[in-house]
Amino acid sequence: KVNPSEDNSNESHIGGIKLSNLTPKMKVRIGVGLFFLMVGSYIAAAIVGYCLSWKQDMDQLLGSQSIGSFLLDNEAPIANFCGRLGAAISHALVYNAFGISAIAIAIFLMAFGWNIVNKKSIFPLYKIIKWLCFSILFFAPLLSFIFPDATFPVGGFVGNSLIEWTSGFAGKAGVIIMLLLALSFFIFVV
Repeated sequence: KVNPSEDNSNESHIGGIKLSNLTPKMKVRIGVGLFFLMVGSYIAAAIVGYCLSWKQDMDQLLGSQSIGSFLLDNEAPIANFCGRLGAAISHALVYNAFGISAIAIAIFLMAFGWNIVNKKSIFPLYKIIKWLCFSILFFAPLLSFIFPDATFPVGGFVGNSLIEWTSGFAGKAGVIIMLLLALSFFIFVV
């Protein structure tokens, strides 16, 4: 005689939930959430790898004819532990965009995926977007201003461009005022 309360060893469980009890809609939701969670984790790992190996990988990336040839036709070893794809993504996000503030994009994707998997807003989306905007629009220029001669692209293209334009338009005092206004805006308004 088998006790119905005992687990059947042939059934799979995730977090105490039998997979056979999941509806197709729940499976899609969990799959989409896990996708965003994994993509965010991969991008975060790629950015960390970029911070450690950016000089070696950037030489190969810039030496390639195109991103496609870097990703598919190049056989030289890559130092980034996320491979060619990770090196290309992190180069685009860090060097060509937001500097090390780009890690906020990875954190946003992970939190968004976690919320989808759990079907509730454990990490409120509006707060995540607020911090994402703050890190990109404030920290990227701030880091470019603090480290103007850094060889590593701490503020990325966006931070460097904002600082160069504001500095040319309003001088260093204007840059400081712009940064203080951005900080004040996020503190008091957002």
